[in-house]
Formats: sequence, C-alpha cells, structure tokens
Amino acid sequence: ASPVVTPVFRRLSIEMNACVRRSVIAFRARALASSRRTFSGGHGTKEENLAEMQKWIKYSYYAIALCAVVGVYNVFNEMMHAAHHEEHEPVAWPHMKIRKKAYPWECEDCNFFDAECWRKCRAGQDEE
Repeated sequence: ASPVVTPVFRRLSIEMNACVRRSVIAFRARALASSRRTFSGGHGTKEENLAEMQKWIKYSYYAIALCAVVGVYNVFNEMMHAAHHEEHEPVAWPHMKIRKKAYPWECEDCNFFDAECWRKCRAGQDEE
C-alpha cells in the first residue's frame, strides 16, 4: 500500500528539491565569503596598510633594542653585586640537626650534600 504519486505531486517534489538545492548553494557561498580572515585587515587601502605594517616593524625594532639595553644593564648590575658579595655565617637552627638514627655513611651526622660538615668530619678522622 504505497502512496500513489501523481504527476502533480511529482512535479512539486522536483521543484522543492531544486529550491532546497539553490538555498544550500547560496548558503555555502555566503559562508565561504564570510569566512575570510579579517582580524585586523580591510581597513584602508593597500598603501595605508603597508605604511601601518612598516610603522609596527619599526616599533618592534625599538622594543628589541630597549629589551637588549635593559638586559645588558641587569647583567652588569648582577655581576657587580656578585663581585661584592659578603659571605654570611649561616644560622645554626636547632631543628636542622635532629637525628632519629645515624646516616649510613662514614660521617654519620652529616647530610649528604653538606660539604662543610664532611670536611670537618674527615679532618677530625685524620687527626685521630
């Protein structure tokens, strides 16, 4: 019991399909036209845009030069500070030497990276 398709309905169906097809084609054309990348373009003529680009290139060169000058100044300042650095005696905080058990190496009271403690420990062992 399939529906009977008369020539009039068939003609309407063909016309509707053609109408939908034209609409889809027009929609795609509008979508493609509007999908152009216009982030900051489209403002002015080609010469004006070129002049604006050259201006920003020049600003970029000035910014690079400024960053280089500030960087050289900072390096110089830090090197001068390092040259006049005074060694301070470290504070002997009581919680830094709390031991539950001895370390498993020859200097049992020295942390692994505490070079000063290792020097004192080895000097004490040499004297004995």
